[in-house]
Amino acid sequence: MLEAEAGPTFPGGADSLLAYLRREVRIPDAARAAGVKGVIIPNFEVDASGDIGKIDLIGSLGHGCEEEVLRVLASMPKWIPARFDGTPISAMTSFPVRFGE
Repeated sequence: MLEAEAGPTFPGGADSLLAYLRREVRIPDAARAAGVKGVIIPNFEVDASGDIGKIDLIGSLGHGCEEEVLRVLASMPKWIPARFDGTPISAMTSFPVRFGE
């Protein structure tokens, strides 16, 4: 397996990703009513063209939270792909999505 010299990056970097998540993630009504608190970590591939795929969610909160994480991932702009020897490559990445915290 190749080791990337630079991993996948959200356009604008980590601060832009955090701002995007704050703006886009909506706590589902059922989760809010149930007082759900916790974290779901989407682990996913960013391919050489910057598209997201091969999504695996780590953690389960129910009440529509997993569906919300998938919705937000589907609406994201293309990422800046990882690079190896200056060439874009596919690579895995992840980040936490917090609910009720």
